[in-house]
Amino acid sequence: MTADAAGPARNTPIQAPPIQSTEAAYRRLVDLISDVLEGRGGIDRLSAMMADVPAIFEAMGAAGFADEGVMLVLDPTGRVLSRNAAAARRLALEVGDELGAVVLTPGSHTAFLEAVRRTGEAGALFVADMRERTLLLAGMAPERGGDILLVECRRGQDTALEARLTAVFGLIPSELRVLFALMDGRDIEAIAAETGRKPATIRQLVKAVLAKMGVHSQTQAVALAYSLMLTAERLSDSGPRLHAPSAASLLEPTADGPVPVHRFGRPGGFPVLLLHGALFGIAAQPDIRHAARTLGLDVIAPVRPGYGAAPLAPGADPLKLAATRIDAILDRQGITRAVVVAHDIGTRFAIDFALRRPDRVAGIVAAPATPPMRGWGQTSDMPLRHRVNAWASQKMPALMDKIVGLGITQVARKGVDLIPGLVFSDCDFDRDLWADPRFAPSLQESFALVSGQKGLGFRHDMRLTNEDWSDLAPRVACEVLLLHGERSQTVSRQAVTELAGLLPAGRFQPVGDAGHTLPLSHGDMVFRQALLLAGRAGLSERF
Repeated sequence: MTADAAGPARNTPIQAPPIQSTEAAYRRLVDLISDVLEGRGGIDRLSAMMADVPAIFEAMGAAGFADEGVMLVLDPTGRVLSRNAAAARRLALEVGDELGAVVLTPGSHTAFLEAVRRTGEAGALFVADMRERTLLLAGMAPERGGDILLVECRRGQDTALEARLTAVFGLIPSELRVLFALMDGRDIEAIAAETGRKPATIRQLVKAVLAKMGVHSQTQAVALAYSLMLTAERLSDSGPRLHAPSAASLLEPTADGPVPVHRFGRPGGFPVLLLHGALFGIAAQPDIRHAARTLGLDVIAPVRPGYGAAPLAPGADPLKLAATRIDAILDRQGITRAVVVAHDIGTRFAIDFALRRPDRVAGIVAAPATPPMRGWGQTSDMPLRHRVNAWASQKMPALMDKIVGLGITQVARKGVDLIPGLVFSDCDFDRDLWADPRFAPSLQESFALVSGQKGLGFRHDMRLTNEDWSDLAPRVACEVLLLHGERSQTVSRQAVTELAGLLPAGRFQPVGDAGHTLPLSHGDMVFRQALLLAGRAGLSERF
């Protein structure tokens, strides 16, 4: 199937359809790409519509989002691993920068980081935003020595509090705005200037707020509002879940900069190199780390180029760069050979490393495997939106970049709970599994990895996923086990079996009650396979 399928006559003026709504525009875009995939033409209409794509996605990205406050994920040394949209907008910090650049009191971050690392308990510090306003950030490390989650201590202005104040005291919107401004520390004159009203009008609104709340001063009103908020939070079991990556993280020096590396399992055990896929924060899951420790595996999981704080320079080859860095990291850890566990597009990176350094790869467990894209017919059983993404990543990468950017913006502003629906919107099994509260750490780790460089690594992966690299498979000498979740709707079973046939020592193994989220649902089984392969390859523990 090609993008040159017949469309309208070339001399016919092409008019992009009018945009009635952002959702309607997106559905129209999906339909047009589907027409091209199915050979029904449409490429000219699709090209014409691309003129409207920036407006479509800007509108979708900006609509209906509330500012949820600054959130940062730091490594144990205080270097920024990821940040949400509010942090990017308000703090003069990029991914890779040091927290010390924005603290109000020089050196205060050093004591903060030391206390959090040592005790694992929450701490707080003051920082300055780009307008020289003071923010109070609270932070903690879910595991001692692990990454640190920093969240802005908001002053109470949220939708839930609005509803409570309205229900309890009957405050109307104009009164709520004034009360929230008071809670934010602003005086009558500042509120009047911001709202375009006269100070006398603001004073009347303040009097109405005090009367409805049954208090006699602005201070009492603010204190009562906070008391209501805190009491409701204590009684509620459904507050927002915030998780930082919780596997111990190192910064390994390499020739082109430090690379974050998760390390878990049993130190000195059977060496396993874990190459993450485009999305899954496997290292963040406590049960997966427990399985590695129980089985005696020493798991090293470097962050791949373009993800998190792992640099990827413009024009650099992520495959070659990853292999160079892996080489350096294994050397520093004194590891000669390792079994590689790869998820999703990590399969391609594992194959590439095995070809570049066959002496270092004892075998590969792809869980699940992502095979080469040998033709568009391979996507015929996929849900429509997955076919659209596969097509767009190859034929219209600029469109794919906008789709990825929109997704990152949505998650940053609405929360990581959106991820399963965005990634697996038409794949019920995988969507529901990843939405299980047990896998919330994986959601946050995944977002930290993808958003760290505005989706740079993920966008590269989308293109690699849809390339034909089948000519490389016959050159891989080591044993390669290709696991495939039978309930996956995103990868062709037939394509995985064909890849197994191309590999000299390839084996295909279906997993019945699993999908593309196989490492999350069957993490212990994946590591057992890695241990068995290590034994067959003659690896030993290094205690």
